[in-house]
Amino acid sequence: MVLFLPGGRFLRTRSRRCFGRRRAAEVGAVAPGRLGGGGMTRGRGSFLPVATPETCHPAPRRNSAETKGSGPVKATDRCPKCNGPMPPPARTGRPRIYCSDDCRDGAAAIRQTEREHQYRERYRAEQEALRKARDEEAARRREAEYRRAIEAGGDVAAEAKWQRLFDETLDSTGSRYQLCMWALDNGEYGACTNRTAGVYCAKHNRQLKRESERRRRSLK
Repeated sequence: MVLFLPGGRFLRTRSRRCFGRRRAAEVGAVAPGRLGGGGMTRGRGSFLPVATPETCHPAPRRNSAETKGSGPVKATDRCPKCNGPMPPPARTGRPRIYCSDDCRDGAAAIRQTEREHQYRERYRAEQEALRKARDEEAARRREAEYRRAIEAGGDVAAEAKWQRLFDETLDSTGSRYQLCMWALDNGEYGACTNRTAGVYCAKHNRQLKRESERRRRSLK
């Protein structure tokens, strides 16, 4: 390997004892013959860099807390869990945040409970949104079916109107009243829209009573 030095000089090495190009370039700034604590020495016809503490030992690593983007952890005077005094700080390691293991475990349990509560709230909100979406879709389908029934006319339209009015009556009265269930010619409900607490309204109850009396007289 050839190392170029200031002044147009160069060195040719036959060994791999050099400690990298950067270290060799730093040591190469010292002229031959002026060797100090770190310089170059002659070995088998070649100049080689001398291993010194400055050239072979890497720079000390910084604390992991200092290298993080959030900055070093700062010690506090009071415990954030119990608001009690903090014990004396240790010589090494990260600064204490809580005064004891019980406070640290208690704070961790509180954080876990808060996360679970947030998860339940988020799950409940998602389920509520899904339920509303399903209800809206069902309402759109019912409305489309109702429009088609009204356009068809006849007993189909009468049955659709009776069913909608029947549902509205149950909702408005708390299921205390419903509509008269007098049947159409096709056998489906929808011939009468009078409110009643029973099966039929007063009008159709009187009609049923007259028909039953007529049948009884015809049997005598």
